[in-house]
Amino acid sequence: MLTSKEPGIIVWNQFRSHNSNKLPDLSGANLKGANLSSANLSSIILCGANLQGAFLRYTNFMNANLEGANLSQASTYDACFIKANLSQANLRCIKGYSSSGRNSHITNFEYANLTCADFESANLEQANLKNANVTDAIFVNTKLEFAQLNGVKLYLALDLRGASISILE
Repeated sequence: MLTSKEPGIIVWNQFRSHNSNKLPDLSGANLKGANLSSANLSSIILCGANLQGAFLRYTNFMNANLEGANLSQASTYDACFIKANLSQANLRCIKGYSSSGRNSHITNFEYANLTCADFESANLEQANLKNANVTDAIFVNTKLEFAQLNGVKLYLALDLRGASISILE
């Protein structure tokens, strides 16, 4: 597996910074269990990709297309999904929050398309879901304590049974 300090991620990020106009299409890629920590996957096409159990800390998915991707059981804390398309994605049991000492590590889904996404049993404590589209999304038994939900129309979500939601006052 690659880590952010291994040559593979460094080479990938250098390629992306020098070829920002090239948008790789990795639709259907099998990246199950991969360590893609700190990878620049912004604007990339990962439709239907398998990222089950992947380690995605600090990974940049801004504007990426992950429609129908499998991210179940992935560690997504500190990952950026701003304006990403995660419609019909499997996000069951993702680990979107971690607390170590005084630091909290959250997942950022601001303005993301989460239509029909499945977050069953996911940990999204303190996650940023500002203005995300959650139409028909499933949040069964999802931890949403202190999540940033400004502009989110939770009433459009398909299922919130057993979800724990707390709001800061």
